[in-house]
Amino acid sequence: MKRGLMASTRTLCEIGRSGFTLVFAAIACSGCASLPDTQLDQLRQVRHQLVQSKAASYCAPEFEHFSTSFRQLQLDYTRLQERWLDWGASDQLSRRIQRELLAGREIEQCGLQRREELKERQEAMWRLIDNVLDSLPEELPLQLRTRRNEAQVKLRLARRLWEQQDYLSAQQPLGEAEDATRLLEVHWQEILRRFEDPGLLERWLAWAEETIQWSRKEKKAAVIVDKYNRVAKLYDRGRLLEAFPVEMGWNALMDKTHEGDGATPEGRYRVEALKAHPKTRYNLALLLNYPSREDRHRFEKALRKGRLSPDTHLGGLIELHGDGGQGWNWTQGCVALDNSSMKRLYRKSYPGMPVTIVGRIG
Repeated sequence: MKRGLMASTRTLCEIGRSGFTLVFAAIACSGCASLPDTQLDQLRQVRHQLVQSKAASYCAPEFEHFSTSFRQLQLDYTRLQERWLDWGASDQLSRRIQRELLAGREIEQCGLQRREELKERQEAMWRLIDNVLDSLPEELPLQLRTRRNEAQVKLRLARRLWEQQDYLSAQQPLGEAEDATRLLEVHWQEILRRFEDPGLLERWLAWAEETIQWSRKEKKAAVIVDKYNRVAKLYDRGRLLEAFPVEMGWNALMDKTHEGDGATPEGRYRVEALKAHPKTRYNLALLLNYPSREDRHRFEKALRKGRLSPDTHLGGLIELHGDGGQGWNWTQGCVALDNSSMKRLYRKSYPGMPVTIVGRIG
């Protein structure tokens, strides 16, 4: 009887202790706050939108800080799931998430602002590049034409992306186009300075004056070719009879140094032979005595100084010939006139006629 009473008492005590525990848990949970699931989902959505709108790329440092905080919040959220929650911890997490939501909205505004700033900078770059390219002549030396083509290819790619409002992707090809254009402008200005060099201008003018004086004294025809102005002037008895537009080598503005450079030579030459079909592939042609003694001297000096490779040749067969009028410099170094002009020039020409080719005289 006593043993049964003790067992009954133990059972009641255990039930009492279990009931107390349940009651304590219920009281404790009544003070708990729920996890901020909804806020965290909102934060995930904000982060996704920042990536989609490319605000994350426009404001990369700010977004990186935002992402670091986001990862820490996710980690803290997971930790809170694994232990008893109290109102203070949950509320603190909620406030931190709220701050990051505000930070996300600020990054969104930052992205919009920097997007517009980049767009405006790129519009200014377009204007700069277009102005430089428009200022260049259609006919450039081969090396510069190659650079211009490279710039135009990059420019087309950038414009395609820009029209799609993908300003970030457009930045690299546009920047490369700007670099190529600036380099092109620098090199073009270097070439132009050659035609403004006082020493060269004085030499070219002296050559031209000597040719005109010779024509006046000998009462014969002579020709002066002005490369810069793309004109051949026919003089007779020292008087200007006619000026013919010309086309020259595809690297015309450079002084010829060797075979294959595409440059038209500068110097004082004479007509060696008058050639008509079938002795010339062109309509009519005047063969010059290029290379002159001065040309050979300069070529040999360049070889000695290592400015040209040992297997380089000086070349020859420079002519004034027909089949011009194509509108661009296309020859290997010759001077081309349209067939009507060439015919008129040919009628006044003779073996030994002076043909002086200068960089510029006006």
